[in-house]
Amino acid sequence: MKINEYLRVKTVEEAYHQMIQDPIDSYLIAGGAWTKLTIKEVQTLIDLQDVVKNHIEIKGHMVHLGAMTSLEQIAHSTLLDHHALVILKRAASIVMAPGVRNLATIGGSVMGKYAFSDIIPALLALHAILVFHKRGNVWLQDFLQEPKKDPDILLEVLLPIVPGVGYFHAMKKTALDFSIISVAIVKTNQRNTMVIGSRPGIANRCLQAEQLLNEADIIDEPFLEEVANKACSEVDFGTNVRASGEYRKQIAKVYVLRGLKEVYGL
Repeated sequence: MKINEYLRVKTVEEAYHQMIQDPIDSYLIAGGAWTKLTIKEVQTLIDLQDVVKNHIEIKGHMVHLGAMTSLEQIAHSTLLDHHALVILKRAASIVMAPGVRNLATIGGSVMGKYAFSDIIPALLALHAILVFHKRGNVWLQDFLQEPKKDPDILLEVLLPIVPGVGYFHAMKKTALDFSIISVAIVKTNQRNTMVIGSRPGIANRCLQAEQLLNEADIIDEPFLEEVANKACSEVDFGTNVRASGEYRKQIAKVYVLRGLKEVYGL
Protein backbone atom coordinates (compact mmCIF):
# COMPACT_ATOMS: atom_id res chain seq x y z
CA MET A 1 0.00 0.00 0.00
CA LYS A 2 1.33 3.42 -0.97
CA ILE A 3 0.40 6.53 1.07
CA ASN A 4 1.44 9.87 -0.42
CA GLU A 5 0.29 12.07 2.49
CA TYR A 6 -0.67 11.22 6.08
CA LEU A 7 -2.91 13.65 7.97
CA ARG A 8 -3.69 13.24 11.69
CA VAL A 9 -6.57 15.67 12.16
CA LYS A 10 -7.47 17.59 15.31
CA THR A 11 -11.23 17.96 14.76
CA VAL A 12 -13.98 16.05 12.99
CA GLU A 13 -14.75 19.15 10.93
CA GLU A 14 -11.13 19.29 9.74
CA ALA A 15 -11.35 15.66 8.62
CA TYR A 16 -14.66 16.30 6.88
CA HIS A 17 -13.35 19.42 5.12
CA GLN A 18 -10.29 17.56 3.85
CA MET A 19 -12.44 14.68 2.64
CA ILE A 20 -14.92 16.77 0.65
CA GLN A 21 -12.08 18.75 -0.91
CA ASP A 22 -10.73 15.58 -2.49
CA PRO A 23 -13.34 12.79 -2.10
CA ILE A 24 -11.74 10.53 -4.70
CA ASP A 25 -8.16 10.50 -3.44
CA SER A 26 -8.76 10.98 0.33
CA TYR A 27 -9.24 7.96 2.57
CA LEU A 28 -10.36 7.82 6.21
CA ILE A 29 -8.66 5.40 8.56
CA ALA A 30 -10.29 4.33 11.83
CA GLY A 31 -8.20 1.38 12.94
CA GLY A 32 -7.06 0.19 9.54
CA ALA A 33 -7.24 -3.58 10.05
CA TRP A 34 -8.51 -4.28 6.53
CA THR A 35 -7.12 -1.25 4.69
CA LYS A 36 -4.60 -3.21 2.64
CA LEU A 37 -7.39 -5.49 1.43
CA THR A 38 -9.33 -2.62 -0.14
CA ILE A 39 -6.87 -0.04 -1.52
CA LYS A 40 -3.42 -0.11 -3.10
CA GLU A 41 -2.60 3.60 -3.18
CA VAL A 42 -4.08 6.70 -1.54
CA GLN A 43 -3.17 10.34 -1.95
CA THR A 44 -4.22 11.54 1.53
CA LEU A 45 -4.77 9.20 4.48
CA ILE A 46 -6.88 10.93 7.17
CA ASP A 47 -6.40 9.44 10.64
CA LEU A 48 -9.43 9.82 12.96
CA GLN A 49 -7.92 8.43 16.16
CA ASP A 50 -7.74 11.84 17.93
CA VAL A 51 -11.24 13.05 17.03
CA VAL A 52 -13.62 10.07 17.13
CA LYS A 53 -14.32 8.46 20.51
CA ASN A 54 -13.75 4.85 21.60
CA HIS A 55 -16.27 4.58 24.42
CA ILE A 56 -19.01 2.13 25.38
CA GLU A 57 -21.72 3.87 27.43
CA ILE A 58 -25.37 3.38 28.36
CA LYS A 59 -27.56 6.45 28.01
CA GLY A 60 -31.26 5.96 28.60
CA HIS A 61 -32.46 2.99 26.52
CA MET A 62 -29.44 2.99 24.20
CA VAL A 63 -25.90 1.63 24.24
CA HIS A 64 -23.52 4.16 22.64
CA LEU A 65 -20.44 2.78 20.91
CA GLY A 66 -17.90 5.33 19.76
CA ALA A 67 -16.89 4.56 16.18
CA MET A 68 -13.23 4.14 17.23
CA THR A 69 -14.14 1.47 19.81
CA SER A 70 -12.02 -1.60 19.12
CA LEU A 71 -13.51 -5.06 18.69
CA GLU A 72 -11.41 -6.21 21.63
CA GLN A 73 -13.08 -3.58 23.86
CA ILE A 74 -16.47 -4.83 22.70
CA ALA A 75 -15.54 -8.48 23.27
CA HIS A 76 -14.77 -7.75 26.95
CA SER A 77 -17.39 -5.12 27.80
CA THR A 78 -19.70 -6.05 30.68
CA LEU A 79 -22.18 -3.42 29.45
CA LEU A 80 -23.05 -5.78 26.59
CA ASP A 81 -23.88 -8.72 28.84
CA HIS A 82 -27.59 -7.85 28.94
CA HIS A 83 -30.39 -9.30 26.81
CA ALA A 84 -29.55 -9.97 23.14
CA LEU A 85 -26.68 -7.46 23.16
CA VAL A 86 -24.38 -10.35 24.06
CA ILE A 87 -24.39 -11.52 20.43
CA LEU A 88 -22.25 -8.50 19.53
CA LYS A 89 -19.68 -9.62 22.11
CA ARG A 90 -19.72 -13.11 20.62
CA ALA A 91 -19.25 -11.76 17.11
CA ALA A 92 -16.39 -9.47 18.13
CA SER A 93 -14.62 -12.18 20.12
CA ILE A 94 -14.19 -14.51 17.11
CA VAL A 95 -12.62 -11.96 14.76
CA MET A 96 -9.13 -13.28 14.09
CA ALA A 97 -6.75 -12.87 17.07
CA PRO A 98 -6.44 -10.22 19.83
CA GLY A 99 -3.82 -8.32 17.83
CA VAL A 100 -6.33 -7.78 15.02
CA ARG A 101 -9.22 -7.09 17.39
CA ASN A 102 -7.20 -4.38 19.14
CA LEU A 103 -6.72 -2.68 15.77
CA ALA A 104 -10.11 -3.22 14.13
CA THR A 105 -12.87 -0.80 15.14
CA ILE A 106 -16.65 -0.92 15.09
CA GLY A 107 -16.73 2.12 12.81
CA GLY A 108 -14.31 0.63 10.33
CA SER A 109 -16.25 -2.64 10.32
CA VAL A 110 -19.46 -0.80 9.46
CA MET A 111 -18.15 1.69 6.93
CA GLY A 112 -16.24 -0.96 5.00
CA LYS A 113 -19.46 -2.91 4.32
CA TYR A 114 -17.25 -5.99 4.22
CA ALA A 115 -18.81 -9.15 2.83
CA PHE A 116 -16.81 -11.23 5.33
CA SER A 117 -17.84 -9.18 8.38
CA ASP A 118 -18.98 -11.05 11.50
CA ILE A 119 -19.88 -7.72 13.13
CA ILE A 120 -22.47 -6.49 10.62
CA PRO A 121 -24.85 -9.50 11.01
CA ALA A 122 -24.95 -9.00 14.78
CA LEU A 123 -25.51 -5.24 14.43
CA LEU A 124 -28.28 -5.79 11.86
CA ALA A 125 -30.07 -8.24 14.14
CA LEU A 126 -29.83 -5.69 16.98
CA HIS A 127 -31.32 -2.90 14.80
CA ALA A 128 -28.27 -0.68 15.10
CA ILE A 129 -28.46 3.04 14.39
CA LEU A 130 -25.50 4.92 12.90
CA VAL A 131 -24.73 8.51 13.94
CA PHE A 132 -22.97 10.52 11.22
CA HIS A 133 -21.27 13.93 11.42
CA LYS A 134 -23.52 15.51 8.77
CA ARG A 135 -26.39 13.13 8.08
CA GLY A 136 -27.28 12.44 11.69
CA ASN A 137 -29.01 9.15 12.55
CA VAL A 138 -29.35 6.42 9.91
CA TRP A 139 -30.56 2.85 10.36
CA LEU A 140 -27.76 0.39 9.59
CA GLN A 141 -30.10 -1.58 7.33
CA ASP A 142 -30.76 1.53 5.22
CA PHE A 143 -27.05 2.39 5.09
CA LEU A 144 -26.11 -1.06 3.80
CA GLN A 145 -28.71 -0.97 1.03
CA GLU A 146 -28.19 2.56 -0.23
CA PRO A 147 -25.85 3.50 -3.09
CA LYS A 148 -22.73 5.48 -2.28
CA LYS A 149 -23.64 8.79 -0.64
CA ASP A 150 -21.74 12.04 -0.20
CA PRO A 151 -18.69 11.71 2.08
CA ASP A 152 -19.44 11.65 5.80
CA ILE A 153 -17.85 10.52 9.07
CA LEU A 154 -19.35 7.92 11.40
CA LEU A 155 -19.25 9.07 15.02
CA GLU A 156 -21.23 6.47 16.97
CA VAL A 157 -23.19 3.24 16.72
CA LEU A 158 -26.35 3.08 18.86
CA LEU A 159 -27.95 -0.16 20.03
CA PRO A 160 -31.50 -0.13 21.46
CA ILE A 161 -31.72 -1.94 24.79
CA VAL A 162 -34.76 -4.19 24.46
CA PRO A 163 -35.47 -7.26 26.63
CA GLY A 164 -34.91 -10.38 24.58
CA VAL A 165 -32.54 -13.21 23.71
CA GLY A 166 -30.07 -13.64 20.90
CA TYR A 167 -28.06 -16.24 19.01
CA PHE A 168 -24.89 -15.82 16.97
CA HIS A 169 -22.78 -18.42 15.26
CA ALA A 170 -20.12 -18.22 12.56
CA MET A 171 -18.53 -21.21 10.87
CA LYS A 172 -14.84 -20.99 9.92
CA LYS A 173 -12.23 -23.43 8.67
CA THR A 174 -9.81 -22.10 11.30
CA ALA A 175 -10.08 -19.56 14.10
CA LEU A 176 -7.93 -17.10 12.14
CA ASP A 177 -9.86 -17.39 8.87
CA PHE A 178 -12.84 -15.43 7.58
CA SER A 179 -16.27 -17.00 8.12
CA ILE A 180 -17.85 -19.37 5.62
CA ILE A 181 -21.29 -18.45 6.93
CA SER A 182 -22.65 -16.50 9.91
CA VAL A 183 -26.10 -16.37 11.48
CA ALA A 184 -27.54 -13.84 13.94
CA ILE A 185 -31.02 -14.13 15.47
CA VAL A 186 -32.72 -11.86 18.00
CA LYS A 187 -36.08 -12.58 19.67
CA THR A 188 -37.95 -9.92 21.64
CA ASN A 189 -41.57 -9.56 22.70
CA GLN A 190 -42.18 -7.27 19.74
CA ARG A 191 -40.44 -9.06 16.87
CA ASN A 192 -37.92 -11.58 15.65
CA THR A 193 -34.94 -10.69 13.47
CA MET A 194 -32.84 -13.13 11.40
CA VAL A 195 -29.66 -12.26 9.53
CA ILE A 196 -27.34 -14.39 7.38
CA GLY A 197 -23.86 -13.10 6.59
CA SER A 198 -20.66 -14.19 4.82
CA ARG A 199 -22.76 -15.62 1.96
CA PRO A 200 -20.19 -14.43 0.62
CA GLY A 201 -21.71 -10.99 0.39
CA ILE A 202 -22.99 -8.27 2.67
CA ALA A 203 -25.27 -9.61 5.42
CA ASN A 204 -28.97 -10.00 4.58
CA ARG A 205 -32.03 -9.88 6.80
CA CYS A 206 -34.48 -12.69 6.06
CA LEU A 207 -37.59 -10.50 5.98
CA GLN A 208 -40.09 -13.07 4.70
CA ALA A 209 -38.99 -15.62 7.28
CA GLU A 210 -39.20 -12.96 9.99
CA GLN A 211 -42.78 -12.15 8.99
CA LEU A 212 -43.72 -15.83 9.00
CA LEU A 213 -42.33 -16.18 12.51
CA ASN A 214 -43.78 -12.93 13.84
CA GLU A 215 -47.31 -13.87 12.69
CA ALA A 216 -47.24 -17.44 14.04
CA ASP A 217 -49.68 -18.57 16.72
CA ILE A 218 -47.98 -21.87 17.53
CA ILE A 219 -44.18 -22.33 17.62
CA ASP A 220 -42.96 -25.93 17.42
CA GLU A 221 -39.99 -27.70 15.86
CA PRO A 222 -41.64 -28.52 12.48
CA PHE A 223 -42.69 -24.89 12.14
CA LEU A 224 -39.17 -23.66 12.94
CA GLU A 225 -37.80 -25.99 10.26
CA GLU A 226 -40.20 -24.34 7.80
CA VAL A 227 -38.97 -20.90 8.91
CA ALA A 228 -35.32 -21.92 8.50
CA ASN A 229 -36.00 -23.18 4.98
CA LYS A 230 -37.81 -19.95 4.13
CA ALA A 231 -34.92 -17.86 5.49
CA CYS A 232 -32.36 -19.65 3.33
CA SER A 233 -34.58 -19.56 0.24
CA GLU A 234 -34.63 -15.76 0.21
CA VAL A 235 -30.86 -15.32 0.48
CA ASP A 236 -28.41 -15.65 -2.40
CA PHE A 237 -25.44 -17.86 -1.58
CA GLY A 238 -22.28 -17.56 -3.65
CA THR A 239 -19.14 -19.57 -4.24
CA ASN A 240 -15.57 -18.54 -3.50
CA VAL A 241 -12.32 -20.22 -2.46
CA ARG A 242 -13.69 -20.99 1.02
CA ALA A 243 -16.91 -22.80 0.10
CA SER A 244 -19.51 -23.36 -2.59
CA GLY A 245 -22.88 -21.64 -2.59
CA GLU A 246 -24.74 -24.93 -2.13
CA TYR A 247 -22.60 -25.88 0.88
CA ARG A 248 -23.19 -22.46 2.43
CA LYS A 249 -26.95 -22.83 1.98
CA GLN A 250 -27.03 -26.24 3.68
CA ILE A 251 -24.89 -25.04 6.57
CA ALA A 252 -26.99 -21.89 6.96
CA LYS A 253 -30.17 -23.99 7.30
CA VAL A 254 -28.57 -25.98 10.11
CA TYR A 255 -27.47 -22.94 12.09
CA VAL A 256 -30.64 -20.93 11.52
CA LEU A 257 -32.68 -23.84 12.87
CA ARG A 258 -30.33 -24.28 15.84
CA GLY A 259 -30.56 -20.58 16.57
CA LEU A 260 -34.36 -20.53 16.40
CA LYS A 261 -34.61 -23.54 18.71
CA GLU A 262 -32.20 -21.90 21.15
CA VAL A 263 -34.03 -18.56 21.38
CA TYR A 264 -37.39 -20.34 21.70
CA GLY A 265 -36.09 -22.87 24.22
CA LEU A 266 -36.96 -25.93 22.13
